[in-house]
Amino acid sequence: MTLETRAGEWLRALREAAGRSQDEQARVLNELAAGSMAGRGVLARNDVSRWERGDERLPAPYWQRYIAESFGIEAAALRDVISATRAERRRLARQSDPYAAGIALRGRFMATSLEVAATLGSRAEAITRRGRIGQEALEELRARTVRVRQLDDYLGGGDTFRLYADELAETVRLINEASYPEAVGRELVSIAAQQAQQAGWAAFDLGDHDTARRLYEESRQAAMVAQDPALEGNALSLLSYQLIDLADSGVEAATQSCLAAERADSPTVRALMWERAAFAHAHASDQLETERALEQARKALDAKGREPDPDWTAWADELEFELISGRCWAELHAPKRAVPLLESVLALLPAVQSRNVAVYSTHLAEAYLDDGRVEQAATLLYRALDLAGDIASVRPTRRVAVVAQRLTSYRTNTVVARLLDRMAATTPASPPGLRAKPDMPQIPDRSQQP
Repeated sequence: MTLETRAGEWLRALREAAGRSQDEQARVLNELAAGSMAGRGVLARNDVSRWERGDERLPAPYWQRYIAESFGIEAAALRDVISATRAERRRLARQSDPYAAGIALRGRFMATSLEVAATLGSRAEAITRRGRIGQEALEELRARTVRVRQLDDYLGGGDTFRLYADELAETVRLINEASYPEAVGRELVSIAAQQAQQAGWAAFDLGDHDTARRLYEESRQAAMVAQDPALEGNALSLLSYQLIDLADSGVEAATQSCLAAERADSPTVRALMWERAAFAHAHASDQLETERALEQARKALDAKGREPDPDWTAWADELEFELISGRCWAELHAPKRAVPLLESVLALLPAVQSRNVAVYSTHLAEAYLDDGRVEQAATLLYRALDLAGDIASVRPTRRVAVVAQRLTSYRTNTVVARLLDRMAATTPASPPGLRAKPDMPQIPDRSQQP
């Protein structure tokens, strides 16, 4: 079997050769990962099926090592096959228009995702209406938090904020009203910290910076109570990202996030914090510190082994590193380094992740402008507006407006004029919906309740 074989087909062939069903393969992987799955959802048959179909994301590095072990093969061989599959996807993506596909799929996918969100919300009380909380209920709440968080990949903050805020309120109610052992109490506070970060991110995405900042700070305090330096660092990292969006310096918060991450046991957490710190330094036009931070992130990714990683870092992989690197070089106005990275990553992102594709496209458009490719930049920004059309997020259109300002001197170009005319006719983005936001509960320090 050659490396050009699609990863999905290869995984299916390996499983069938081992005489296992998809359910059995999921069980084997869960058993191999037992003891290092803190904060992770249990793998199901559907996950194995999606990997084998090859129509969604490939296995994350966390699962790759267990997949290789389950079949008695070298992890490097599996990585090679996955890399070859990604290269093939890049080639095929260049032959089609992923933006058109994203627009076509978006309406159907958003409707389905909102139905899922409603179903998740209807089960909240069933999980939390208990007098004493033990390990089983805690695991159920963890798994639920993972599932709800994944909606952010496809929906904007205007669609998810209320759900995330309600999830946080339910967990805070548990902390205040239920009884539980000390260890469970710390875990409940940790889960509340995660939920506060997710609600803060949704508030940021819909343009409510005051609520976002308050939630990030609340999350940081809760993480400290829960003795969770990884979550403490993530709260600071998210704050840094918000400050950059407000045209402020996020360097200090990013630096503190890296210091907190050094106290965590997860190389992936350290990689994520250093990647975001690199972006903060790039925004501050500090190339030396940007390169140093990227080097630290690279080292952390290379150090990934069998250490347990928090589930909220599941997407922090090689693809994310390339994306952050490309955005950093775009910020530093180094198009020769930015363009290849961003083009490669955008070719691999699922088209239904419209908001992410739209936002990242604006960074590629900036790099195109720095490279003198004016029409390509204008075309990409126009497509970003198409993708962002129905997403309840202010960030894509605001990012397009920032980059489009650089095109005003090229109005005589018909492609540029088309974009600028559309921008002029577009109502400035404002926070969508949720004028009456739910009250944000304060996370109590009851992690040591008897």
